Amino acid sequence: QIGQFHRDVTLDLSTREHECLAMHCPCNAMFDAMAWMVDLSKLNPTKIQQFLEFQQAVIGRFTGYKVPVIQLLKDTSKEAVCTVFEKVNTGGVALNVFELITATFAAEKFNLRDDWLGSVERNVQGRRTRLHTHDLLRNVEASDFIQSITLLETRTKRHERLAELTKANAGVVPDEDKQQLPPVSAKRKTMLALSRAAYE
Repeated sequence: QIGQFHRDVTLDLSTREHECLAMHCPCNAMFDAMAWMVDLSKLNPTKIQQFLEFQQAVIGRFTGYKVPVIQLLKDTSKEAVCTVFEKVNTGGVALNVFELITATFAAEKFNLRDDWLGSVERNVQGRRTRLHTHDLLRNVEASDFIQSITLLETRTKRHERLAELTKANAGVVPDEDKQQLPPVSAKRKTMLALSRAAYE
């Protein structure tokens, strides 16, 4: 700890000896408290009882704290993953579609945020940078891009199904079959079901 004007050192904890003499156990020693106590017994033995009390009152709670974990298996549906993320995020800002898809793609070892924004650290040029070089696409944001891909993907699926029905019915598709064609959609649920293959 440095005093006023950065001149006087009022508390020096730069070595284990100084820590023990000042009775300042650092956080990085929490999970190896026994080693710190051994050093304390050599350097400041009269404080062992105080340390034992500290270990019981603070370190024990710190190291014994159970961090809640939600385990999602590989075959967990995207809808379920999104629901989990929304539920555990209830105390924060509502997640948008892009953030939820980022979470589901992460399970497939794909970093959607890097793919969109880019990363100097990981040497990735983002799609946004490439899109924004075109005047027409300069204002396209992540959710807009996801929505556009979803529209194209659902349109492709609709046309594929229509072609199948046309072939199966000698070129004439009954009205009831037309009504069962998958819709062209960019609703939230449809966007959340977007596959990584369709995105790429």
